[in-house]
Amino acid sequence: MGRNRVRKTTIGTFTHEEMSNAVDMVLNGVCSIREAARRNNLKIPTVARYVKKKSKNSLARMCPKYNSRQVFTSSIEKELVNYLLQCSKMCYGIGYSDCRKLAFQLALKNNLVVPHSWIINEMAGIDWMKDFIRRNPTISLRKPEACSLSRATSFNRHNVSLFFDKLENVLKRHDCFGDGSRIYNLDETGVTTVQTPKKVIAQKGVKRLNQITSAERGVLVTVCCIINAYGHALPPVILFPRVHFKNHMINGAPPGTLGLACQSGWMNTDLFIETLLHFIKFTNSSKENPALLIMDNHESHISLSSIDLAKSNGVTILTLPPHCSNRLQPLDVSVYGPFKKYYNSAVDAWLQNHPGRTLDIYNIAPCINSAFDKSMTMKNIQAGFKATGIYPFDKNIFTDDDYLVSAVTDRPYQNVDTSIVNNNLLPQSSSSTTEIKTNQNINLTKKSEASFDKPGRQPLILNTTESTNVSPDTIRPYPKADDRKNKMHNKRKKVSAVVTDTPEKLKIEEATKTKNEKIKKSLFPNKTKIKNIKKISKPTKPLDENNILSDSSADMCGPVFTSDVSDAESFSFDEITGFEELDKDPEEGDYVLVRFACSNSKQAKKTIFYVGKIIKNVDNEGFLGISYLRSYKKSKNKFVLPQVPDLSSVCLKDITAILPKPKINGKTARQQSFYAFEVNLSNFEIR
Repeated sequence: MGRNRVRKTTIGTFTHEEMSNAVDMVLNGVCSIREAARRNNLKIPTVARYVKKKSKNSLARMCPKYNSRQVFTSSIEKELVNYLLQCSKMCYGIGYSDCRKLAFQLALKNNLVVPHSWIINEMAGIDWMKDFIRRNPTISLRKPEACSLSRATSFNRHNVSLFFDKLENVLKRHDCFGDGSRIYNLDETGVTTVQTPKKVIAQKGVKRLNQITSAERGVLVTVCCIINAYGHALPPVILFPRVHFKNHMINGAPPGTLGLACQSGWMNTDLFIETLLHFIKFTNSSKENPALLIMDNHESHISLSSIDLAKSNGVTILTLPPHCSNRLQPLDVSVYGPFKKYYNSAVDAWLQNHPGRTLDIYNIAPCINSAFDKSMTMKNIQAGFKATGIYPFDKNIFTDDDYLVSAVTDRPYQNVDTSIVNNNLLPQSSSSTTEIKTNQNINLTKKSEASFDKPGRQPLILNTTESTNVSPDTIRPYPKADDRKNKMHNKRKKVSAVVTDTPEKLKIEEATKTKNEKIKKSLFPNKTKIKNIKKISKPTKPLDENNILSDSSADMCGPVFTSDVSDAESFSFDEITGFEELDKDPEEGDYVLVRFACSNSKQAKKTIFYVGKIIKNVDNEGFLGISYLRSYKKSKNKFVLPQVPDLSSVCLKDITAILPKPKINGKTARQQSFYAFEVNLSNFEIR
């Protein structure tokens, strides 16, 4: 244990140069031993001992050799330290175990004397590892943050340079952009009703320690914050996971907070329009008073309606490169970290003051207010804009070490020397010019094998004559991705863009149009693409009661199609009241009864019905677009819309009847979700 302690004494801490200078002064007659020790801040007996030592041997060592049992030289250890630091910057750092194995292989390659335990375990000892870290205080064992491959590869010099070029161009458009008074950043973050507990005081050595939370899993509430480069924060937008928003949900929130509601709890296109109106209101943005809004390029942010609204009110929107918000967005860099910390503390305090109660979304606004006031400070906000290089503008804020994260997946351009690109990306050690044979077999001689049985430090005798040190990156090369396969991808990669400019807006319009056409084509395919749909004539005979399907055989996932139907299955509507004769084509918005026949082996030639709403009028080929409803199990006259819309194209001849407009009752959202038709449908197998 003594080897691992930090050395506290000052004995033997002098250098070779200090002692050589004092000894030379004495031997050359410049001064006495006492005076030489005083001038060089050394002990008198120590100087006298080294004077006597050098008078006998002029090549004698002038300082203690405390590292006499050290495995690696200082130069090899320095290379190993640089290698470890470089791997950590590339997000591929190695831990204790891998470092010890690498140290053993490094000693093996350099033919160094190692302890016997290294040979047995094929790795360096834990004592060496601790001493190695103590000798090199620039390294330590740290717990890294998780970084996705998308973030690691997207934050590269090309994407960042493109963003700063566009930012520089926008800043020159108005004086208020250049001085930072009208530069804003918008982003969302999520808070839950279940906090991350903070550290508490407890008994030392206890193995199990708990802290109360509201539930196992929390309910997500989205908070959208907007900050200014001068250090000011606008009132936030809080989005609750509810169908309808109520004003009491934001009781205790920061003054001016905008409350919204969405069933998923996430921002969407319609809600972002209201958020943009909230931003325009508090910034007084107009064409005479323009503003620059920097945000990510999420689909909910980039829509034609939001771009038109921003452009008409003098708001210039600049999007960040994809997956780079952790380095280029001021809110993520310096604000949301303290915000989450203070929010967890606020939830802890609320649970302490309300023991036995559960924190729900209706009590979350005061906790957000507490965290908002403490985190949205001028110092934090200004630090975020400065660290990202947005204001004050600094396009060279990031160094080569920052881009090492993406160096793993960087590929050289064509007609470029690969070695030059690799040399620019990854540092080379002092021994990089040494040629190492890849097929070299490192075999221990019989002498070294025989010495394994003897404890102590054993030399490893290798069949190599090279004297140059082998660097760690030769044994374990820096991580590098394989070459990308030559595949053509039609998907357009997102980049940083000023979406309010006309060229970018036209691109978004074209992309939106193409997307809508694909959706329309997938929902309403051509007649030739519809399979297993039988065109049947209008029924004329009553339905046989034996042909009614049971509930257990129902296909609740969608309609059952058939390719064969007989005339015996037709029926009439004489006994049913409330139907309108099918003497005209159904129109968009009408509710209809659609007939299908099942011809599988178990249910031979059975007929079932579906209720649907016409969403597309009949085309030239006689087909309509229908969105199907599902029958409510507890009542055959009630129907509901499925969570996932069930859309299909149906032949006009399959429409059995046009139903009257549905009746909707109740005050709650659940009661209003039922559709009831004032007709008797009990004689039909409705799905």
